[in-house]
Amino acid sequence: MLSWRWSRFGELGVDDLYDALALRCRVFIVEQVPYLDPDGVDRDAWHLLGRDRAGALVAYLRVVDPGVKYAEPSIGRVVTAPEVRGTGLGHVLVREGLANERPGGYPRHSPFRRRSAMVGDSLQTRRNDDAIAALHAAGRAARPARRPRG
Repeated sequence: MLSWRWSRFGELGVDDLYDALALRCRVFIVEQVPYLDPDGVDRDAWHLLGRDRAGALVAYLRVVDPGVKYAEPSIGRVVTAPEVRGTGLGHVLVREGLANERPGGYPRHSPFRRRSAMVGDSLQTRRNDDAIAALHAAGRAARPARRPRG
């Protein structure tokens, strides 16, 4: 059982911010080719944090406000902790991110909402990597995290 919480950047506590950046660095920098993860866009995004019963952050994504990177809102920095991969948590994270149940959600008629519904339906039968790849192909998400070799 996970607890989900949406927050704006200014609402993130010190521990939430540290945990989010630590998880992102663990996956996006340590497992992948190093790049600057804190890209200046976090301040203009909603952040979804998923914590397990022990309070450890095991799932995270951000939804960037319209007009910051694209004309529409965009999902990015989709990440699950290595120890929970293969459990289906990636599906749950993306569905939660697409559910758009946060203050100031985007209008139902927006292209983001229509595309979200299509991708959300596809999660019923597709693997997490495929679903995130579909979001990326639509130009709305980061590439799926590569798993370490070996």
